[in-house]
Amino acid sequence: MKRKESFKFALFKKCSIVIFITLFISIYNMIIYSPVAITRNNEDDLVFIHHSCGQNWLTNSLHEALLAKDYIDERNDIYYNTDISPDTGRPDSLAPEPGDFTNMNHWILWFNDYIEGVKNHGCDNGFNQIIMFKSCYPISNIVSNGSEPGDPFSSTQTIVNYKAVYRHPDGPGNYYIHNEYIYWPLEDIFADNPDILFISVTAPPLCYSCTNDENAHRARVFNNWLKSQWLNDYNDDNSGLNNVAVYDWFNFLANPDDHPTYPNRLKEEYGGSTSDSHPNVLANQESTEDFATNQNNFIDTKWNEFNNDSIIILNPYPPDEAIDISIDISELNITINDPEGDSFNWTIETSPDIGSSFGIDDGNGTKSCSVSNVDFNTTYTWFINATDNGSGSTGYRIYTFTTENNNPPNPPSDPYPNDGAIDVDINADLSWYCSDPDGDDLTYDVYFEAGDTSPDEIVSNNQSENTYDPGEMEYDTHYYWKIVAWDDGGMSSEGPIWDFITTSIPNNPPYQPSEPNPENGSTNISVDQYLSWVGGDPDIDDTVVYDVFLEANDPTPDNKVADDILETEYSPETLDFETIYYWRIIAKDNHGASVWGPVWHFTTEPNPKPFLSCEGTLFWDDIKPGETVDGYFIIENVGEQGSVLDWQIHERPSWGTWFFEPESGINLTPEDGEISVKVVCQAPADRMTKFNGEITIINQENLSNSCTINIELKTPFYKPFRFMTLIYQWIFNHFPNVLPILRYIF
Repeated sequence: MKRKESFKFALFKKCSIVIFITLFISIYNMIIYSPVAITRNNEDDLVFIHHSCGQNWLTNSLHEALLAKDYIDERNDIYYNTDISPDTGRPDSLAPEPGDFTNMNHWILWFNDYIEGVKNHGCDNGFNQIIMFKSCYPISNIVSNGSEPGDPFSSTQTIVNYKAVYRHPDGPGNYYIHNEYIYWPLEDIFADNPDILFISVTAPPLCYSCTNDENAHRARVFNNWLKSQWLNDYNDDNSGLNNVAVYDWFNFLANPDDHPTYPNRLKEEYGGSTSDSHPNVLANQESTEDFATNQNNFIDTKWNEFNNDSIIILNPYPPDEAIDISIDISELNITINDPEGDSFNWTIETSPDIGSSFGIDDGNGTKSCSVSNVDFNTTYTWFINATDNGSGSTGYRIYTFTTENNNPPNPPSDPYPNDGAIDVDINADLSWYCSDPDGDDLTYDVYFEAGDTSPDEIVSNNQSENTYDPGEMEYDTHYYWKIVAWDDGGMSSEGPIWDFITTSIPNNPPYQPSEPNPENGSTNISVDQYLSWVGGDPDIDDTVVYDVFLEANDPTPDNKVADDILETEYSPETLDFETIYYWRIIAKDNHGASVWGPVWHFTTEPNPKPFLSCEGTLFWDDIKPGETVDGYFIIENVGEQGSVLDWQIHERPSWGTWFFEPESGINLTPEDGEISVKVVCQAPADRMTKFNGEITIINQENLSNSCTINIELKTPFYKPFRFMTLIYQWIFNHFPNVLPILRYIF
């Protein structure tokens, strides 16, 4: 009885000790690593929105490293079960406990509905001037690229949906409507909070077996876009703000994109070969060194960049380097903020001078400058200066904008008949060339008179064609003419006065161009074909020149490719395959008479077709189970000259593990000849088995064009049996009359 009581007492003591130790460790962790803020002497606080990966990182080393910073007073956390009230007038979109939600589609809700709560969460004094936020590793399993414009509120993990969280597809200043509320993409929220340093920490990679190559690669593509293209665009749009940083934790923890077996997965030394995607202790320690403790570490660098200017100048309107700004603009606007709340003096000046303004002992907010007499097509520079009345620190920015570019048309030029021409045919048409630097549509007024050096008679107005038929003119008469071009914005440009003298004798027009080469309607024409025709003039002393019009898929070709050529042939640039080309010729003689030829057409040859050919057989005998063997086969494009082949390994045997180098190829031409494909196979685990199969290679542009490589692999038979057989053979050779029946067995 005493022994039983003694045993119970001992068990009670052991259980009590275990419970005490467990409670002590839990209380210690709550004190040291819980989201309760630790107070310092200044008012620059940091809040970290995270889940388990972030908590492990903090516990293993990051917590102490952050609190060691002289610019961080309190370190606060938003974690599982953290409840934050929505901002005034905003919905409680992440109810009941926002801390439970850190997926990519939750960030647009966090920063639109709870931003003020996040800025003040856990702060005994001051506010969270640094906001770090991170999604957990499942976010790195991106299932597709998606399609624009993307949905920032969708839980479907696509690259386009992720991008839509950070930027609106139509650019800054655009918003989404969700549940009848306006939601701004993160870049607009960040720009509206210049006193906050936002640090986006990319989600960690997944372990080897937790995703596939395609999904993991998409995670790297998105993170590269976020830290490069998006961040550069944000900084360009918000010059000098420096209040957003992207720490690519994924890249720090992951295998490279070209890793031979597990690209873009959690590195093996960080726990990637396990089934747990949480970065291990080593990963957290080395991440802290990179992020917070090494020389030139990430957070110190970004904090210094963020605090470069004491006075913050941002949100210019018009935006910096904006173009096509209306000349009716009446006001320039800029936001000027002093982070300490001190009063400051400011000035705005413009060049060329369209207005200026200033403020004395002013406070944070938007400042304006009235402008007037703004001209078309002018680049204006405006200068903002601000000086803190307390510390004397300054802020200075220069911005530019360019007004709408309604340039007048270029002056009409290249008249036909040529200026000063003589012996012009009385049936000649007038023509000219004119363009608009803005690409505007043009109309023309035609002034034409005989014997008046300053023609003021409009014979045609508001016509869209750049030709005019004056009818039959008088022989031996001096004509003067000019063109006024108008764009659709009301701007005009007047050409010079041109003149010509008609012929004193009748002139026959050139022959109509005929006998085209290629023949009209012909097909299968070479893409290097030259054009030719028969021309000439019945007046043998006349000089005839030709304009060539050539255009693809347009039965009324008006694209002039040659002008005033003497030859009756023309060699265009290389044409497109399988395309219908329309062309015509205008013949003009030296008296100004012209004749249009008919419209001809021809069809170019088809694009050369590739054809896939393969050669080789793979045979491996007496291969140990699990052994790796290799071999080669040949691929060749035996199609038409000039063709290109894109090929791919389509099928392989279901037994064994297969690797190919290369596994696909593009742009293989017949001139490239044969290419060799290396095949590596890890044999199955089965003994005494013959495996047969095929490798199928396909032409990616013609799936009916494929070829196969036959495969045979044998694993060895049972060795002891082979050894006994050799013993019996020796006995039969030396003692042929002993046990003769065994001969029929062995």
